[in-house]
Amino acid sequence: DFAIVSKDKDGITRSGIHGTSHRELSDLKAKVGKDFVYFRHKGAPYVVTDPALVARAQALYKPMEDLGKQMGELGGKMGEVGGKMGEVGAKQGDVGAKQGEVGRKQGEIGRKLGELGAQQGKLGRDMEKLDRQLDGDNLKPAERESLEKQMAALEKSSDELDKKMEALEAQMEGLEKEMEEASKPMEDLERKMEEAGAPMKELEAQMKVLERKMEDVSHTADAGMRALIDEALATGKAVPAEKVK
Repeated sequence: DFAIVSKDKDGITRSGIHGTSHRELSDLKAKVGKDFVYFRHKGAPYVVTDPALVARAQALYKPMEDLGKQMGELGGKMGEVGGKMGEVGAKQGDVGAKQGEVGRKQGEIGRKLGELGAQQGKLGRDMEKLDRQLDGDNLKPAERESLEKQMAALEKSSDELDKKMEALEAQMEGLEKEMEEASKPMEDLERKMEEAGAPMKELEAQMKVLERKMEDVSHTADAGMRALIDEALATGKAVPAEKVK
């Protein structure tokens, strides 16, 4: 567990230091007054200020800093692409809302057409029944006249239903055209979404490459840092933190 602290920088490169807060490192930084390496050995805190060792420690993690900057820049580009995709997606949402409203109206008209169709079916059955009765040979004039009046009323009702259905079918046809118009922008937006999202796959692939490099560089740096700490302890260049004034 260690930290590389730079006098002129706010950032602290650290690896899993337990029991040491950022505030404690900042206080130690003020005491040391120059770049240093901090680490714990057998629970005790140590400081290395030897310029050569500190420079080596910084050099070990320089590739990680460079990769971190590259990943940050790449993340910014991914954010820009995501923003463009979000803008297109919002427009697609608006178009989808219009399509949904038209679809709701179509559904309502379809329901009404269904109800009228059911009424037409009942009228048809009633008219067929009256036809059979009118075909009878034993009808009295008064009975025939009554049935004919009923048939005329049914035919009138059927004509009225036909007109209502024609009006609804005309509305449905208008809505179909409206849906077609509302759907036209979607095709263009889908193309724009594809264009906007095209760079994302390449950026994601680049990010994965950088992540793998970061993992490799991190392992190498950590191994080098452990060796450097062992060297500092062996050569007496690691000083107990409480002795720093």
